[in-house]
Amino acid sequence: MFEALAQRGHIYIIGFLKSMMAEVNLFSLLANQANIQGIYVGHRKAFDDMNRAYEELKI
Repeated sequence: MFEALAQRGHIYIIGFLKSMMAEVNLFSLLANQANIQGIYVGHRKAFDDMNRAYEELKI
């Protein structure tokens, strides 16, 4: 699963669609000294509001 991950590579988890569980090969992560970080992206209404502001301000 992590063949493309470089040594000390970064994995960013951006939200979940179905489940908060995942099966991963921990040896691959440890051997590559991977950094894993979760990213909070907010809710759909905030995203829609942001896009509306971009349109109105012509950004």
